[in-house]
Amino acid sequence: MKEKVRPAISIIAICGVTAGFFMDKISPEAYLALMAVTVIYWFKSRDE
Repeated sequence: MKEKVRPAISIIAICGVTAGFFMDKISPEAYLALMAVTVIYWFKSRDE
């Protein structure tokens, strides 16, 4: 069950951050930092 919940939550979070970026609510620097952390976290969670 846990394996199914984590990707769904991260996908929703990525969509929210991306929408905020395109609506000029999030600066490009913050957006890139968040995406980098998200990608690293995603690959680490896949390796477990």
